[in-house]
Amino acid sequence: MERIAHELVAVARQMITAAPRLKGIIDDFEKVAFKYRGLGATDTEPRGTFTDLMVRALRGDDWKAPSVRDWQLYSQPGHKAVAKALTKAAQKAYFAIQTNPHKDVQELAHYYGWDRWV
Repeated sequence: MERIAHELVAVARQMITAAPRLKGIIDDFEKVAFKYRGLGATDTEPRGTFTDLMVRALRGDDWKAPSVRDWQLYSQPGHKAVAKALTKAAQKAYFAIQTNPHKDVQELAHYYGWDRWV
């Protein structure tokens, strides 16, 4: 079921025309999250944290790294390292959003639904 969901998301992503570099950076975050799904990195809470960060990037807010607790991962060995990896990938996406052409960013924001909170 999870594999099918990822395949559907991949097909949907091909339908948008945002700058490949920006889309690739967002995909990189999702790959990190998927890699650590066993610690809850693909759950609703970490996705919400990522969405909050992307909305802040769209607003032009200054970067503020989320804490380990903000990611709400499972409290198992390695969760702090996973939070660090998620933060690093999210930071890359954050700055990519702030430095890419407006049209590309707005298209991606609309696709992911981030524009609803800006």
